[in-house]
Amino acid sequence: MEILVHLRSTLLSAVLADWLCRNTPNQARCQACGGPQPIPPPDLVLCDGESCLAEGRCRWAEAQVLLIDTGKEKQEVLTYLVTRHIDGVVTADMPPQVLPKALAAVARGDFWLPHRDFRRILHQAGQDGGRRLSELSVTQRRIARLVAHGLTNREIAAEINRSEATVKGHVSALFRLLNVANRTQLARLVEDGSL
Repeated sequence: MEILVHLRSTLLSAVLADWLCRNTPNQARCQACGGPQPIPPPDLVLCDGESCLAEGRCRWAEAQVLLIDTGKEKQEVLTYLVTRHIDGVVTADMPPQVLPKALAAVARGDFWLPHRDFRRILHQAGQDGGRRLSELSVTQRRIARLVAHGLTNREIAAEINRSEATVKGHVSALFRLLNVANRTQLARLVEDGSL
């Protein structure tokens, strides 16, 4: 397995790559990004938030990506998980012997997230969604409820006497504002938020 360590600090990348080579089973080959050797396509990339934002998933499209959470806000980590297609998250304060387990899980195609962080992220996402729902305008709440009832944009437009393009713009804005990717997620949030 080819592991690429891509951290904002090239020194920390080199130290962590060296440690992983000595402590990861199955003859993993580890290399730091920016090292002297050309980098073969990695199977797994271990990165921090800054390098994840800089490179994104596109450079190593086939690789699994494990993010080292260095103290970002949980909502920001959740955004990374969704927008950067992260396959797992480890925290900077976890015991070192957990890292090879996390790498092995992600390499198998499993998702890795410490249980306490998973609960915290879900709890915070629910609170943020509920808080944002209460901040919606009357029109936005009405459109969100109609989406939750399964109406199409055309049907919603007829119901509220607006153009279909206007409704489409409102629905897209709701997706961004509430951090949801589709109508089903919006419907769930509406139902959970008691709109």
